[in-house]
This record gives sequence, C-alpha cells and structure tokens, in this order.
Amino acid sequence: MTLRQTWMRSALLGLALAVACGCAEAAPFAIRYAGAATAIAVDEGTIAPFGVNRTAWAYEFFKSKGERVQILAMRKVVDCRARRERNLAVHGYLAAGVRVAVTGPDRAWTPMLRGSNSDYILALICKGRDGAWTRVRAGTVFELYRAAWR
Repeated sequence: MTLRQTWMRSALLGLALAVACGCAEAAPFAIRYAGAATAIAVDEGTIAPFGVNRTAWAYEFFKSKGERVQILAMRKVVDCRARRERNLAVHGYLAAGVRVAVTGPDRAWTPMLRGSNSDYILALICKGRDGAWTRVRAGTVFELYRAAWR
C-alpha cells in the first residue's frame, strides 16, 4: 500500500468514525448558497498543503427528498496556480447519513469554470473566505446540512 493510499484510508476512516458516532468536535465550516436548492461548504479545518497543491473536504448540499443524493462529500486536491482540481474521493449521502454512492479518485485534472461551484470552492481553499461565505461550527456535516435548510 502506498503512502497516499494509507493517508486516504486514514482520512476516510476518521470521517466515517466522526459521522457514525456523532462525536466529532465542532468543526469550522464555510458555507454559501449556490442556488435555491443548492449550498456549498468547505471544512476549513481540513485545508492543508498537498505537495505544491492544497487539499480539503468540500461539500455540495442539495435540498431534495427521497432516495436522491443530498450531500456530496468530496476530498479535493486543487492546483491554485493552474486553477484546476482532482477529486481523491467522492461520497454521496442521504441527509440521514446513509451512504449511497462512492467514486474516485479522478484520473485527470479538471480546469475550473469561472463562477462554477467548484471555482468558488477552489477560491476559498486557495485564498480564504470572502463576504459570500459564512463561517459555521457544526459537529458533523449532517448537522451542517440540516442547519443550511432551516
């Protein structure tokens, strides 16, 4: 097993354990709305250097009902200079915490489209929050999701 695979497994295990037991310390999230039924968030406590790039957990929240993905959790690597990204892992969840999809890692880099949700996430990871982002503390991403749609 490579160092990267070991790191990914430990990061995913830590997230899964925090979600499962609900015992995670309140994390500093940045959140902003990206449409009537969509919000995006970044766990600011996970932003870290990754070689010459940066990595972080980012989320897309969808206000929907039923068995559709409501939370998309993405472990992103972003290249701040070239304005591109790769997802190391993507997990789709229902708001209740049930995981319904897993993909990743991406094989290739994706360039950012100006003004896209991914572009906003990249800007926050690379430059920090601007006035459109709100800082919120939540124990889990599921608590943050519920707070986003109150």
